[in-house]
Amino acid sequence: MTHPTQGKLFYALWQLARPHQWTKNIFVLVPLFCTPLAYEHPQWMLVAVVMASFMLISSAVYMMNDLCDADLDRRHPQKKHRPLAAKIISPSIVLLAMMCLLIAGFSLAAHFLEHSFILLLLLYLAINISYSLFLKRVAIADLLCVTSGFLLRVYGGALPIDVTVSVFLFNVIFLLALFIVLAKRRDDVIKNNDESPLYSAEMLNHSLTVILASLLAGYIVYSTDVRIVNHQVGTQLFMTIPLVVAGVLRYLQCVLMKNEGSDPTSLLFKDRMLLSITLTWGVLFLAILHGVTS
Repeated sequence: MTHPTQGKLFYALWQLARPHQWTKNIFVLVPLFCTPLAYEHPQWMLVAVVMASFMLISSAVYMMNDLCDADLDRRHPQKKHRPLAAKIISPSIVLLAMMCLLIAGFSLAAHFLEHSFILLLLLYLAINISYSLFLKRVAIADLLCVTSGFLLRVYGGALPIDVTVSVFLFNVIFLLALFIVLAKRRDDVIKNNDESPLYSAEMLNHSLTVILASLLAGYIVYSTDVRIVNHQVGTQLFMTIPLVVAGVLRYLQCVLMKNEGSDPTSLLFKDRMLLSITLTWGVLFLAILHGVTS
C-alpha cells in the first residue's frame, strides 16, 4: 500500500465517514416536528446537539463496519472501491479516526444533554457493534438492527424536549424504516448477485408488499385516531393521507421497476416526483399543526 498524501488521506476519511448518510439524522427532528408546543421553548439547540452526536457516532460506526468487511468488500463489484478495500488508507489510521469520532460524539452529548441520552447512544453503539461483528449475517436480525437505528434517533430527539413518543408514531416510524431497509436489501440482491444472500428477491418483494400495507394502515390510524388528532395534531391530519399513499407508492415504483433502492437519500433528491410529494406533505403537515395551535 502506497502512502497517501495529506489531501488524499483526509478525502479517504471523509468517504469512510459517509456524510451523505447524515441525512438519516433527520429522524431526530420527528418528535419536535410533531409537537408544536415544543416550538415555544429554546429546544432547537438541544435537538441540534442530538443530531451532531448521532452524526459523529454513526460515522464512527461506518468506519468500524468497513474495517470488519474490508476483505469481503474487495470481492464486491462496487464496494471494492472503498478506501479500506482499495488499500488507499491504513486500518490503523481509520481505527484512530473512529476512536476520535466516538470520543467527540460522547463528549458533546455529555456536556449538553442528560445521562439518559448517553445511555441511548451506548445502546445504539452496542447494537451496531453486534451488527458489524455477526448479526449482519443473521437473517431478520440484520433488518431489525438497521431499523433500530432510525427508532433510536427518534427517541433521541424526544429526550431533550421531554416528549413521549406515542405508540402510533413508533409503529409508523418502525414500518417506514423497515420498508426502506427491505428496499435496500432487495437492491443488493438484484444488482450485486450476492454469493450467499440471506434473502431471495421473491421473499423481499413479498415482504415489501406486507410492510407497505401495514405502513399505510398505521399512518391512517395515526392521522385519524381521536386520541392523537384532538390533543397533538388536529382533526385535519387525514388530509395528508393521499400524499403518504402517493409517496410510498412512488418509492415502491422506483424500487421495483427501476431498482433504485440502494441509496434512499440519493433517490429522494434525484426523483423530482418523490421529492415534490415529500415537501408537499411536510408543508401541509406543518400547516395543520400550526393551524391547531394558533
